[in-house]
Amino acid sequence: MIGAHILLIIMLAVSSVSAAQGTTLKELNDRVVTLYQKGQYSEATKTAEEALQVAEETIGSDDPQLAAFLNNLAILYQIQGRCSEALPLYERILAISEKNLSRDDPRMVTISKNIDTCKKEVARGGEIERLKEHEKESQTMNNESLQLQKSSIGSFTVQAGIFKSFFYASALQKRLRERGYDAYIYLSKSKNGEKVHKVYIGAFGEKKEAEALCKKIKNSQGLHTFVTTK
Repeated sequence: MIGAHILLIIMLAVSSVSAAQGTTLKELNDRVVTLYQKGQYSEATKTAEEALQVAEETIGSDDPQLAAFLNNLAILYQIQGRCSEALPLYERILAISEKNLSRDDPRMVTISKNIDTCKKEVARGGEIERLKEHEKESQTMNNESLQLQKSSIGSFTVQAGIFKSFFYASALQKRLRERGYDAYIYLSKSKNGEKVHKVYIGAFGEKKEAEALCKKIKNSQGLHTFVTTK
């Protein structure tokens, strides 16, 4: 559910348009608010884009009043999950507001929070897309080719985790690699025939070498690891 504070923010532009600038901007903004209140976000977005274009042509790109129209459109983008489009608008708002507001002004705090939220969502979206692409690639590989690759680099390895989801397996692999471990994912099948993703670390010709790494990882990472043959 969209908070009332967002509705309040989106309506601020109504009072920011002076009479000298005519009725076009106010009419457009009123329409944005009406569509927003009805939950017609797609139509509200199109109208907000038009209102911003008119505002830039009428008010100018650096006028403090423009921030309200930028904010309206940014909010509409954000609530539709279009944070990559909302982010540059929020950054423009911040640049304009820094010239007119103090850093501890509540509006500045809100803008900064919106920017942080959008940055996290954009980063998260990029990571999910990357993981989905890797999962798609892994599904095209058959067990035979994976087995050949695995058996060519040692007889023993350390298993750090087993997951049905590639996302979780990839997250553990990333965590281990960031700590300097040679982690990789092996596509396999469980006893009941389900596809599973096993996270292995290293490959060793001697079992004692794998056991030493297993102990080290248990102590440093707190993972339930064990040595297995390849």
